[in-house]
Amino acid sequence: KRNPNYYKSKVYITDFVIKFFNNSSSAFEALLKSKINLIKELSPSQYNMIKNKLSISVKGLKLPTYYSIIINQKNKDIYDIRLAQALEYAINKQELVNKVFYGQAEPINLPISKGFLGYIEDDNTSIYDISKSKALLSEMNFKDIDGDGYLEKSGEKFELSFIVASIDHLLLVSDYLKQSFDNIGIKVNLKRVPLVDFQNEYLLTGNFDLILSGVNYGIKPDLHFIWSSSQPLNISGFHSTKLDSYLSANLTETDQSKYEENLFEIQKLLKQYKPAIFLYNDFYLYAKSSKIKGDNLTVLNKYSDKFENIHNWYMYQTKVFK
Repeated sequence: KRNPNYYKSKVYITDFVIKFFNNSSSAFEALLKSKINLIKELSPSQYNMIKNKLSISVKGLKLPTYYSIIINQKNKDIYDIRLAQALEYAINKQELVNKVFYGQAEPINLPISKGFLGYIEDDNTSIYDISKSKALLSEMNFKDIDGDGYLEKSGEKFELSFIVASIDHLLLVSDYLKQSFDNIGIKVNLKRVPLVDFQNEYLLTGNFDLILSGVNYGIKPDLHFIWSSSQPLNISGFHSTKLDSYLSANLTETDQSKYEENLFEIQKLLKQYKPAIFLYNDFYLYAKSSKIKGDNLTVLNKYSDKFENIHNWYMYQTKVFK
């Protein structure tokens, strides 16, 4: 029911009825049949099915998040900045975004996305370059000695474990990444695991060579909890005294321009040492009846914020003559 005493402004829609479904497919079907007016979340494939339907309005909202391939720096047998760079050169991030997310994501080379404090536009252009990737691998003495299409390193078999949580869109992303690495002769063994195992047996234990991970860094970007050497969520094992100093400074910095300068320096160091390959920021997709107007949000801090301006939503207009 509408709260007549709501503190922001008058609420236009009088009633909201919440319906529960056994799964997202059932909810999506109800939306298509106009049995409901709003669905809280869409998969990329569902978005692609309805993006041109006039009766349904689809919103793609930006969150302060990124997905990246974390490279385990504790494994000295595989970690090399040149290898990380070669792997990144092999990934066509724009094609990845188009194929998996139907364009509803932003390819990135650094943690912070466009529209958020600390974004560096010049460092977020495409760097896809297979020839540079292969040149780096050759420089590191990678060669296909046995002719099987995969490279050996200094004559020895070379394989990387790649851990991915069994979530639909991440499985599609991992398939694309594996093919990208196949294209340069690097053998990657994909291991897809339930989310609880992903967190407890791999993410927090460091039992991986590569792992696909997502992070929400907040509207005021805070990278300390994920990249400081003092934090348990720094799963890459990367340590830099200089990086730590910038990260720690921002914990108490109150001047926004100085805070942003520190974010620039933090990202430059992450670019230089490559403890991760930053891939994309996928948009939060949800759909509603085109009859619902007044929803002008473009950025969220967290998923529940999609209702932040619900008091402005309306379905009907009445012309008033003065």
